[in-house]
Amino acid sequence: MNKKPKLLPFMVDYIKSFEGWRKKAYLDSANVWTIGWGTTKWFDGYNIKEGMVITKEICNKLFNRDINNFSSKIFDFVKVKLSDHQFSSLVSFTYNVGIGNFSRSTLLKKLNKGMYKEAAAEFSKWVKVRNRKTNKWTVLKGLVLRRKKEMKVFLTPDTIKISEFRNFVDNIKARSYTFIYKNKFNILEVKERQ
Repeated sequence: MNKKPKLLPFMVDYIKSFEGWRKKAYLDSANVWTIGWGTTKWFDGYNIKEGMVITKEICNKLFNRDINNFSSKIFDFVKVKLSDHQFSSLVSFTYNVGIGNFSRSTLLKKLNKGMYKEAAAEFSKWVKVRNRKTNKWTVLKGLVLRRKKEMKVFLTPDTIKISEFRNFVDNIKARSYTFIYKNKFNILEVKERQ
């Protein structure tokens, strides 16, 4: 890979929104002790334990450590070029399923064969969680939504052609939308007119 892709800032917020923040350790849907923004390991590498309580500052440090860890580990397994959007989706995915599951996934196998669309379709297969106590698999609505978002971001190009952009703008204008620009080249927000 030539240029390493970057984690898009909106995906960091997205991961946090799906994980949710808890200062007190809790059992997640897979029956694993978790704390903060979905962290399962303390700074020393030991598992989170029942009764642990942390501050938001410590929680953010753990989250940043985890994000950096997953971001760098992806490059150990992905052998094809990734866009920022694809990379960001994979960071969210591995943050949730773990790097071990990612490394053995059909998603990764298809991706490394250059089958990007087929790899994207694999996101929707990762919507079940196994409860470690009961050993039963359950489809979680939250995972269904998360995987749809990850797949959509994965399939979003980092750049679009001018002609596609003009068609997009014309289509949006026809629906009476207002553009809020970050600068003359970047749209910050699109709002529907009342």
